Amino acid sequence: MRRSTLKKSLFVLLFAVLLSAMLQHTHLSNTAWAETVDTTAVQDIANKSLDGTVDNVQKYAGLSAAITAIGSNVRTLLIPVSKDVTSNLTVPSNVTLLFWGGGKLNISNGVTVTITGPVQAPLKQIFTGAGTVSFSGNKGRLEKVYPQWWGAKADAVTNDAAAIQAAVNAAATMNGGGQGGTVFFSPGRYNIKNPVILPRTGSTPTKVVRLQGAGMRDTVIGTSGETTFPQDRALIEWEAVASRAWHQWIKDMTFQLPNVPGVSAVHYDVVDNSSQIAILSETIQIDLENILIEGSNSYHQRLVWIEGNIKVSTIENIYGDCGQGTSPTYDTTLLEVDSTYPHDDASGFHYSVIHGLQAGLRRGGWHQVFKGRLHRCSFTTCMSKYGSRNAPAYEIINSQLSAVTDIGNIGRGEKPQFRFSGCNNLTISAVSPGSPMDIGTSVGNGIEFINTDDCIWTGHYRRSGNTAFNSSGVKNLVLDASSGRNRFYNFLIVGTAAGEIQDSGTDNYGEFYDVSGVNGWQYAGKLRRGSLNAADLSGISGLSGSSTIARNLRGSVTVSGTATGTAVTFGAAEADAAYFLTLTPVAEGGTPAAESRTVRTVTKTAAGFTVNLAAAPGAGNSVTYDWHLIR
Repeated sequence: MRRSTLKKSLFVLLFAVLLSAMLQHTHLSNTAWAETVDTTAVQDIANKSLDGTVDNVQKYAGLSAAITAIGSNVRTLLIPVSKDVTSNLTVPSNVTLLFWGGGKLNISNGVTVTITGPVQAPLKQIFTGAGTVSFSGNKGRLEKVYPQWWGAKADAVTNDAAAIQAAVNAAATMNGGGQGGTVFFSPGRYNIKNPVILPRTGSTPTKVVRLQGAGMRDTVIGTSGETTFPQDRALIEWEAVASRAWHQWIKDMTFQLPNVPGVSAVHYDVVDNSSQIAILSETIQIDLENILIEGSNSYHQRLVWIEGNIKVSTIENIYGDCGQGTSPTYDTTLLEVDSTYPHDDASGFHYSVIHGLQAGLRRGGWHQVFKGRLHRCSFTTCMSKYGSRNAPAYEIINSQLSAVTDIGNIGRGEKPQFRFSGCNNLTISAVSPGSPMDIGTSVGNGIEFINTDDCIWTGHYRRSGNTAFNSSGVKNLVLDASSGRNRFYNFLIVGTAAGEIQDSGTDNYGEFYDVSGVNGWQYAGKLRRGSLNAADLSGISGLSGSSTIARNLRGSVTVSGTATGTAVTFGAAEADAAYFLTLTPVAEGGTPAAESRTVRTVTKTAAGFTVNLAAAPGAGNSVTYDWHLIR
């Protein structure tokens, strides 16, 4: 072997050993390295460092000179020191930038570095200066970026807002400016003193940015002790551009809200709300999943507040944990959609899934779980710990063609716990008001229907009101303000029936099936209009405690021979004579007179009724009528 060849081989071996040792040390001291650097590739660099596939930027006058020298060759460019970039530069896709040790790019103000190839770097700052980093054209070569690359500390003290915003801006340029990219938040506590702004995507869409945490409780954004955050803003907002925002998500993290009035975790604001058409043009499609929001309802009115038209979105496993604080002046709403004019028909969730909303997990406090509109949605498996003080725990407004199931409230409810207002064609099942629903200084009803039509409600169980909990006047169900054609199945109310179902409007209408309680009262498919009170319940068979359903609601009566009428005695007396009867001739014996098929009058009493025909059937003849009692 020639001396020069031996010398080169020894140098390669020494470099490999040193680089491998550095890799081992970094892996032990910074476990996050493996997330951002392909360790196999780095080991390969150690083996091939001098065979022409790896270059060191220190060999050149600067980064630009290194890129020019590499040309179209496939290379990994090692950056172990800080390098200034003073003019616009594009790093081609054939070059992988590997940041090592103190390696970083210091980009001058007004300068843009466009990186179209892969980047490998530890969780430390690799971009400094006032310039811009762009990943335009980097389609498929870079999956995610990290706020640490722009200087985030995640130490709960440093203001990481600028670093996060720089990461968001860079991610918006990824994948050729089309599908966008992901900002990944490794475990830590990212304090921010001002909102982080996400881009609008347009209808194409472009500039899509997704925020991905390492897990609930692992990634925390915000700090409860922060007092300089601006009032009535949100930790995460969208830029003020009248455009759509599609295909974005926020997942697997905790938002810890500052002690500043009116601050939300997430707020999507409609820029132009001058008309329904304008609102619809700012449609948002977003997935919010596995998020814990901590705060105090002394400060925070809404936790997630979305204005405008939300389509094909998933809101899943969102937990609101706001304590009462020292002076809870209002409830905290976990998820709210603007429902005021002109939002009332344009805003809301459409073709979406809302699943797993839970409020008041640990510290309690007054909560409203949801307020807004549903259209062709699934709203399911939601729970409130302490109900609401100044508003319903669940307020579903102007909704239609949606399924609402498995939602509940535990404990307090000083206002109605479930209010359905202006809704139609909802399927509602497994809804559980607090039991008792009246722990508090005042009491609200369990369920209220206001101007709500054509809904089907199945499956309901609750204790009747208990005077020990100040529940006088509490109703399980109130039909109000012309709520019509609603059907209720399988209601079980344990306790007295008095006042549990109430009509508070002037033109309400409903059908009740299989409604039961300790007295065995049931509504066996009978149509009912108006108020249901204690007298009504005891006066209607099937509601009055009999085990024989509808024993005096229908039957048959026969008038024979020369008699022009006959009496019917009920098996159990009605409460009064305020009922209606229908009589229909169904059978004849012999050849009865034609007028015997006509009922002239019916005399009603609580004990029974007498039917009088227009003429007697005649000797040897008879007419049989079926009768049906209607209240």
